[in-house]
Amino acid sequence: MKCVNCDLVSGLEPVVIENKLEGDELQTDLSAIEKCIAQLGAENVVCVMTTTNCFTPRVPDRSV
Repeated sequence: MKCVNCDLVSGLEPVVIENKLEGDELQTDLSAIEKCIAQLGAENVVCVMTTTNCFTPRVPDRSV
């Protein structure tokens, strides 16, 4: 995962938020992302990046 390697080389610290299982699909856990941003402070977040490294049933990320 080159995107994570770039973060590490830049001195950034990735925060991993697990996907949630809805029925038989993995979905981005938007409420967990929002909670994490609130805890860290929005001014301390450079970006939000979604990715998966498995081939399970997925739906498109609802990031908006």
